[in-house]
Amino acid sequence: MMSKAKMTTSMIGTYNGYEWKDDVLTVPMTRD
Repeated sequence: MMSKAKMTTSMIGTYNGYEWKDDVLTVPMTRD
């Protein structure tokens, strides 16, 4: 599984339980 997915957004906050930081969607519930 991917722990990080490259997304096109500059929004910083939360989305569907995910963390959006600096154009990167970080999924905290996956293995690194």
